[in-house]
Amino acid sequence: MAQCEHYEVWILDVGDWMLKSSWRNLEVGLAAARALAAPVRIIRAVYDGEVAVERNVVVELGAPKGQQPSLSDLK
Repeated sequence: MAQCEHYEVWILDVGDWMLKSSWRNLEVGLAAARALAAPVRIIRAVYDGEVAVERNVVVELGAPKGQQPSLSDLK
């Protein structure tokens, strides 16, 4: 299968990171993320079919001080 790339908006909800939305364009994802009140991460994700083969944090907005969860926290 062909690989595809998009940007995911993840929000911190009661200590767990949850996928909120995904966008093909980083600028659209950033605009969506800025509209949210919760701490937000924009993740660049590469998928092979329906399986994520790579995820990288691009930007983090409003992260609580002292709390830096890792990518393994993303569910």
